[in-house]
Amino acid sequence: MTPLEILVEELEETLYALGTVPRCEFSGTVRGSTYIPELREDEILALCHQAHEVLTGRFALHLEWFDWPPREGRLAAPGTPLDFDTHRDFETTELSVPFLALVPDDQEEVVAVLAPGYSPLPAPRRTWWRRWLRR
Repeated sequence: MTPLEILVEELEETLYALGTVPRCEFSGTVRGSTYIPELREDEILALCHQAHEVLTGRFALHLEWFDWPPREGRLAAPGTPLDFDTHRDFETTELSVPFLALVPDDQEEVVAVLAPGYSPLPAPRRTWWRRWLRR
C-alpha cells in the first residue's frame, strides 16, 4: 500500500468510529504510523492535502470548529484554511483549541460505505455446539 492509501484507510476508520476527523489526525497519523516512511514537513503537508481530496471526494463532508471536549461543532466559514497541524510535536503539545474537524453531512452514508450490512442490533449467535445439540 502507498502512504496515501494507508493514511486514507486510517482516516476512514476514524471517521467511522468517531463520526468526525480532527484536522490534527491527518499529520498525527502520518507521524505515528510504522507503515509510512519518515517524511519531510512539505511531504507530510502534500500527503495530508491529497488525503483530504480523497476523503471529500468519497463522502459529503464539511468543516466544523470544536472546543475540547468535542460536543457540538460550529460550522466553519467557507474558505477556512486547511490547518493540518503539521508543526505540532504530538508528544509534548496539547491539542489546539478550538480545532477543526471534518464532519459528514450524513453519518448513515459513511456507515453504508465503510460497513455495508452494519446493523446496530447484534447478530444472532450461532455457535458450533448449538448446531451440534440440534442433531
